[in-house]
This record gives sequence, C-alpha cells and structure tokens, in this order.
Amino acid sequence: MKLKAEQFLSHLISSIGHPILLGSLAAIYVNFREFDTEKAWQLTLTLLIGCVLPIIGFLIYKMRKGDYENFDVSNQKKRNSLYIFSILLLALFMGYLFFVNSTWLIKCGIIPVFLLTFSSYFINKKIKVSLHTSFSFLLATMMIQVETSAAFTMYLFAILIGYSRLHLKRHSIPEVALGAILGIAIGFIFHFIYRFGI
Repeated sequence: MKLKAEQFLSHLISSIGHPILLGSLAAIYVNFREFDTEKAWQLTLTLLIGCVLPIIGFLIYKMRKGDYENFDVSNQKKRNSLYIFSILLLALFMGYLFFVNSTWLIKCGIIPVFLLTFSSYFINKKIKVSLHTSFSFLLATMMIQVETSAAFTMYLFAILIGYSRLHLKRHSIPEVALGAILGIAIGFIFHFIYRFGI
C-alpha cells in the first residue's frame, strides 16, 4: 500500500512538474502578480498561443505517429526532434517579444528558457539531462526576482520533482543532479541579464 501511495505521489509531482505545465503556471503567476489584469491576460494568451499550444500540438502529433510514447519523451534519441522544434519555436517567440517591445521582465524571462533548451539539446548527446528537474530549478532561481517566498517554495518543489524522476526511474542521479545544476546556473544568468541589461 505504501509503495502504491509513493508511486501515485511521484506520478502526481512529476506530472505537475512537467516543463510545459509548470512553466505555464509560473508565467501566469508572474503575469498576474506583476502587471494589471488586462496586461496579464494579454501576456498569458500570447504565451499559450505562441509557445505552449504549438509544443503540445507537436507532442500529440509525434505520439499519434508513434514516435513518442507519452508527453515525457524519455527516450534520449527521440528527444532530439523535440529539442529542435522547441529551440526554433522559442527563437521565433523570443524574436516576437523583442519585436513588439514587451516589458524587460518578459524579454529577460524568455532568454533563460531558450538557453536551457538550447544547452540541453547538446548535453543530450552525452547524457539525458532531466528537463523536469532543470526547468523547475530554473524557475525557482528566476522567481527570486519576483518573490523570495515563492522562490523558496519552488526550490522545495523542484527537489520533490527531482526525487520523483528518480523514483519513477525516468532518470539516474547524475541526470537529475546535472539538471539541477544547469537550471540554477542559467537562472543566475537571468538575474545578470535582468540587472545589467546585457
């Protein structure tokens, strides 16, 4: 019974910690905390239409073709096509945000997401870094700029996500550890860019 409960909790945490869902929730939180309601809705819809829905559509398409088994895309080789699609999409989305002269916080927020995806693509050739873990630690580190208590909560949740990936045997300890280090490192790049405008 205890094993079933642990398995259920690991699945639940891992599902919530999926980069698409967790990233969307974090963005919505920041949007409605930092901007007025109209601007927050505009930014949220832009994110959903320009980034989230295309990635979900790509995943569903690949699953129907039989290339992916599920939304996790745990196979190291099969991940390459997801990385390439995501990198191209994020580059276009980032270009759009700069073109429409979005707020500095939003412009700076997309850069680390792009850097994490881009670096993960190359790291994936050697080791299957945990995207769940890296993305959650990235968000936690970026959240320091917005609210420290939210960042602290996010760090705790990121640790649980890393543990869930190990418990579900989706990743090894080096893959999860590398994900955490990568997420934190790129998160601090965000703070540097945000502060110094580079």
